[in-house]
Amino acid sequence: MPRPIVIDITISDTNVGNRVIMEGAIQAIKHIWPETSLVRIPFRDVLSRTTRNLVRGADIALLCGGNVLTTRPWLCRPWPGSWCDTASLRGKVVTLGVSFVRWRALARLCDDMGWLARILYGSVLSPAYFHSVRSAHAATVLTRNGWNALVTGCPSMWALHETHVRAIRTEKGNRALCTLTFYAANLERDAALLRALKSEYDVVYFWPQQPQDLVYFSGLPSECRNGVQVLREGLEEFDSFLETHCDADYVGTRLHAGIRALQRRRRAVIIAVDERAREMASFGLPVVEVESYRDMVQALRRPMIVETGRRLPWRNIELWKNQFIA
Repeated sequence: MPRPIVIDITISDTNVGNRVIMEGAIQAIKHIWPETSLVRIPFRDVLSRTTRNLVRGADIALLCGGNVLTTRPWLCRPWPGSWCDTASLRGKVVTLGVSFVRWRALARLCDDMGWLARILYGSVLSPAYFHSVRSAHAATVLTRNGWNALVTGCPSMWALHETHVRAIRTEKGNRALCTLTFYAANLERDAALLRALKSEYDVVYFWPQQPQDLVYFSGLPSECRNGVQVLREGLEEFDSFLETHCDADYVGTRLHAGIRALQRRRRAVIIAVDERAREMASFGLPVVEVESYRDMVQALRRPMIVETGRRLPWRNIELWKNQFIA
């Protein structure tokens, strides 16, 4: 079996959702390499000489989850972060549940890989293995440019098998745990969400997945925020709340907070605000499109059924895992 090293997207990052992704990725990796001590290296930082030496000692580097690829590196910070990093990673990177950054206003640029992306990824992505990608869009971009790609969804969803999701309550509970997304702010929609939650639930809580979410929430009109209890930051706080409140529903715009709630067997209503959630809906996640107060209320009252157990591409997932075991 090849010796792996793990490229970790949570290092130097404030988005707790990436921890949910990485936990799912590490669980999958440990299933393949149960007796291997996994070394993690940063995705967002330029690698030190010591880290590059660790990479050279590995056979493959597993790039785990998130919107970590881009067809136009000049529009955001490129990865790898230096030519030295590129040289140490040459031909070793195998992806696990990744996707491409997508800008709705630049849809055409997101569909065609530019010359700089072809050079960067052509240097580091392995030509010998299947690459696990989160969406059909990512698979299309990679296969057009010569790589073998398998649509597997996000590894954070791989625990949501049929037996697991059957245990999740489908009807509305008494409490609501809410999230908002600062970079997808929509004052009218988010105010309508909070009003709907306060009208439909006995108690409403707000949890900030990133520090900027709390800043955004604090700037909403007071009539929306009044009566909403704010939880502390951190995934541990989120998990602890769900563990101790079995009557709680998750309702919000943060995709991986919704997936975490499902992992904890809590009912979730994920409100789509970007392409990621819309793509994940095809795998059976409870994603809804809502804009008005009336839409919100209807979504909250509707039985919410999770279909990941039968709609995730399990064959592709097993094919990606098994390629390392042969």
